[in-house]
Amino acid sequence: IPVSPKVTYITDIKPIIASKCTPCHLPPDGFKTFFNTYETSKSYIDEMIRRFQLPRTDTLSMPWNLAALPNNQIQKFIQWKADGLLEK
Repeated sequence: IPVSPKVTYITDIKPIIASKCTPCHLPPDGFKTFFNTYETSKSYIDEMIRRFQLPRTDTLSMPWNLAALPNNQIQKFIQWKADGLLEK
């Protein structure tokens, strides 16, 4: 049985954050909690997943003012947590 590679921050999560959470959560233009580091992203994982899954009509849903994250990208965050929040 093939084993799926573990989801990591560097390979899987950081690119999603870079493309979907900018500029609000990335310096220098961001004005919210920055998710450009492994430590910060790891510490906010539960809140990130919760907000990704909120209905788009909820003002706390993320990414704000953009299309909802596709389910496969939300699943990457969920799997990252399940895999132990690996950096690389």
